[in-house]
Amino acid sequence: MPRSFQFSRRSQAQLRTLDPRLQVVARHALRLSRVDFTIISARRTMAEQKKLVAAGRSQTMRSRHLTGEALDFVPLDPTTGKGRFDRALAIEVAAAFMDAGNALNTPIKWGGMWQDFEDIPHIELIRPNPRRSVISGASISGASISGTSISGASISGASGPERSGGA
Repeated sequence: MPRSFQFSRRSQAQLRTLDPRLQVVARHALRLSRVDFTIISARRTMAEQKKLVAAGRSQTMRSRHLTGEALDFVPLDPTTGKGRFDRALAIEVAAAFMDAGNALNTPIKWGGMWQDFEDIPHIELIRPNPRRSVISGASISGASISGTSISGASISGASGPERSGGA
């Protein structure tokens, strides 16, 4: 059974800068998590983001932190209560965030699952993308439409949307 953790004043202050949906997800994740955690970064100014990119600690000037749609967390060591960048602990916290997002019907993604830049402490909202259902550069041939079914279709030359955001 999950423990009863509470956010510190610092984490609460960070949370207040975020999109309200992410605030709710984070609070629910804390209730679900088997590992306590703290929020170390939330909404950032453009100047803060520029410094992080220049230092190599962020990869983009289009970070979701700029809009309050992302946060960074640090798991707290169960023995000492101190923040510890530990992959196993971070996975526990990320799982709680994923479960919270699913329970609240608020899609999120975890930077620890990115292949191009693994960002273990990063959680962000997934923005609705009206283009997500659009396939560009595709041609469809041999389709037969009957009622709500499409049969015999062949799609070629398709390309989908790219991932954006990040630390």
